[in-house]
Amino acid sequence: MNKILIILSLIGMVACHTEHPTNFKVDKLKGDFKDITVKNDTFFYQLQPIAKYTNIELECLEKNCVVEISVSQFNEGINDTTQILMKYLHHRHPHSKIEIKVK
Repeated sequence: MNKILIILSLIGMVACHTEHPTNFKVDKLKGDFKDITVKNDTFFYQLQPIAKYTNIELECLEKNCVVEISVSQFNEGINDTTQILMKYLHHRHPHSKIEIKVK
């Protein structure tokens, strides 16, 4: 029984593997964000809607507080547009925690 659980765990870990990096630096992200515009709560890239603001939170732990900005991306997966959007958001809000939710 233990062998079956171990095998199933390994299969699950391999099946959930992603080709995209999980750790990266903002200055190493691809693309230029000059083509991003914002109207109301929606982000546009080259005039195409790509994401929207979902919420803004203020998180405090002890004496440290940070603003968290959450954005939901319209298209699936992490792609070049995701990286451009992250770069744009980090440029506009350099002291905030940025979260892009992907499908």
